[in-house]
Amino acid sequence: MTAPRKPTTQTRVNPKRPKPAVQVEADRDETVDFDARGVTLTVPASPDHWPYEAIHWMRKGDPVAFFDVMIDPDKLGELFALRPRFTQLEWADLLESIAKRWGFTSLGE
Repeated sequence: MTAPRKPTTQTRVNPKRPKPAVQVEADRDETVDFDARGVTLTVPASPDHWPYEAIHWMRKGDPVAFFDVMIDPDKLGELFALRPRFTQLEWADLLESIAKRWGFTSLGE
């Protein structure tokens, strides 16, 4: 009997190789797209353009509330409607991808 396979995440940054955060800033890109199992999520390219409410939740250490502010509600609805359900591991991978795209090494920064 084989051990159950770990769930794999399909969350990834755009299929094209993403520009480094420094290049995004230099090019003055306003937003960056991320793919989460076929749902395109758009976020500000620079933390300088985060809504204040997102910063508030980040400082409070609430990544779910932070994410709710950063992502369009219709897109969140698409993620919530996915079958099988979008998992905690996928959320963590997605948030980590976004943090790295912004030039952070992890969400803890």
